[in-house]
Amino acid sequence: MEVSHTWDDELVFFVNGKKVVETNPDPDMTLLTYLRTKVGLQGTKLGCAEGGCGACTVMLSKYQEDTQQLLHYAINACLAPICSLHLVAVTTVEGIGSVARQLHPVQVLLLLL
Repeated sequence: MEVSHTWDDELVFFVNGKKVVETNPDPDMTLLTYLRTKVGLQGTKLGCAEGGCGACTVMLSKYQEDTQQLLHYAINACLAPICSLHLVAVTTVEGIGSVARQLHPVQVLLLLL
């Protein structure tokens, strides 16, 4: 019996609520590099490039079918390959608020410190 596999070369994920479809994504590209170079979001920074400083922290949201819950994780974008993000929502610092729209309460608090 011959088994045939079909592979989808499209990576689908969301960045700050906007759908992203990448055809044949570079498996060596990190989320940090993708956000800064492909999407133009400069708020996620490169600090130590080892996941220790937190400058590149973003939030991932993923629906778990077995528990029917939406789970949220903080990850280091400098370490996460974009190919690991299929059907995941990424929220960056730009996605939580801006002066053009309205600041998020956490951003307002930081301004007061």
